Amino acid sequence: MATYYIDYHHGDNSLDGLSPDRARKDYLDLPVKPGDSVLFRRGNFIRGMLKSLPGEPAAPITYGAYGEGEKPIFCGSMDITDEKLWEKVGENIWKYSGHIPTETGNMIYNGGALFGTLRFERDELSSQGDFYDSRFGITHPAAEGYCKFKDTGEAGDVLIYSAENPGKYYSSIECAPFLNGRLAIAEHDTVFADLCFVNSGVHGICGSGINIVIRDCEFKNIGGAVIRKERRLRFGNGVEFWEICEGCTVEGCIFDNIYDSGITHQGKVNETLPKNNTFDNNIFHRCGMAAYECRDFIPQNTSFSYNVCDTAGEGFSALGENMPRFSEIWPLPMGHHVFIWRIRNKTDGSSLTIKGNKFLSAKYGGAIFALGVPEMYSDYEVEDNGYSESEMLLTAYLTDKEYKTLDDFKKAYGMDTTGYIIK
Repeated sequence: MATYYIDYHHGDNSLDGLSPDRARKDYLDLPVKPGDSVLFRRGNFIRGMLKSLPGEPAAPITYGAYGEGEKPIFCGSMDITDEKLWEKVGENIWKYSGHIPTETGNMIYNGGALFGTLRFERDELSSQGDFYDSRFGITHPAAEGYCKFKDTGEAGDVLIYSAENPGKYYSSIECAPFLNGRLAIAEHDTVFADLCFVNSGVHGICGSGINIVIRDCEFKNIGGAVIRKERRLRFGNGVEFWEICEGCTVEGCIFDNIYDSGITHQGKVNETLPKNNTFDNNIFHRCGMAAYECRDFIPQNTSFSYNVCDTAGEGFSALGENMPRFSEIWPLPMGHHVFIWRIRNKTDGSSLTIKGNKFLSAKYGGAIFALGVPEMYSDYEVEDNGYSESEMLLTAYLTDKEYKTLDDFKKAYGMDTTGYIIK
């Protein structure tokens, strides 16, 4: 088993990369095999995807960090600050004349201090930082397979509303396009550790996950790409397990400013039951849909425990919205800590544990929000969680019923539910 060291800033591709003092600049042509590790030097800033490979059972490929300092960053956005590339085309309307390969999911200003408000039509541009892309909705890959980039060949008009040239008004402008749909691929038998994924127009890590470990990573400013323009819907998750989620672990991670969900397992075919997963000891901040989105099935032997969840439904996903924000369940609220939905049937052997979490602010939604068949409530255990005193505790929409206390919910569904109030 080999360990390769990569330093994008100071590495040398003429070296073998087998020690820190022989670090390579790139890793794509290395003979990486199951059981190997590829480590990136801390402090590296890398624009583009981490092009990960799958390992084998008991011999995963590990992608991680070495050295001292901040986690290596994989960034999905483009720097479009150059004021020479902005042309005034209307009253306070500026057009970018450089090349952006796919439609825009998000605009990040001043290093993440500010975000742009997406406007679905050009004539809706009206406030500082508003942005519009004439290609909204055309690069969604539904017809060609999930997360596969479809190049339409259209240049598009990318516009920002600004009182002056945006390159002067802002210290930095990062455009997060649709591009590859994710910053890393989760297939099988792969470990991601001590890495940071930022400014993706769609997802952070996405794929059909089998034996995937994501440990001590950070996900920031993820999502925002348009999925259905006619319904004004956008999407993007921190970690998305698509179709398959078996033996996956996400622990010790930080999720901040995620358009939809921090962690989710979902699919289109929905033939594989998620099972044997652990999503514990993470921090979720400003997730627009949920910290944890449990969709399509209640999984088997899966835990969402000892996490800290705060400010659900806030961040850039709320910009330009009149709450509740547009979603597939509108006008029901969006912005929960745990969102369980699209559960159409009870599955034998399902077991989801939601334990020991701290559920803080959920301004627009609830700590746990569930939509589905009534029988599913016997499939998960909710115990020893802390709930914000000022927010909704548990809500379940079944025939328009809402339960805002632990006792009412427990009486309705016979759940062994315990918890405490965080003051």
